[in-house]
Amino acid sequence: MTGALSRQRATEVGILKAVGFRTRTVLTLLITEMALTAALSALLAIALGAAASTAATVFLRGDRELAPYLDAGTPLPAAPTLAALLALTVLVVTAGAFVPARRAANLQPAEAMRHW
Repeated sequence: MTGALSRQRATEVGILKAVGFRTRTVLTLLITEMALTAALSALLAIALGAAASTAATVFLRGDRELAPYLDAGTPLPAAPTLAALLALTVLVVTAGAFVPARRAANLQPAEAMRHW
C-alpha cells in the first residue's frame, strides 16, 4: 500500500523537488503522511472492533443458555494493550513505507514527472 501511494504521488514529489524542497523534507512529508494514515486506520479499526464486540455481546446475552456465562461488561482489551497495538501498527507501516518513500524522494524532478 505504501509503495503504491508513493508511486501515485511521483508527479507531486517532482514538483516539490523542482521548487526547492530537499530530499529529506520530501521523505519526511511522505513518511509522516503514511504514519498518520496508519494511526487513523488503527483508531478506526479499534472503534469498529469495540462496536462489533458490543453488538456480539448484546446478541449473545439474548440466548438464555449463554447469558449466565457472559460478564456484565463488553469484553475489550485493556487500554495499554490497545495503545501498544496502535504504536505497533504505526511502527510497521512507517518501516514499510521508508524504502518506497526514499525511492520517491530521491528522484530527480524531471524523472519523477516523466514516469514512475
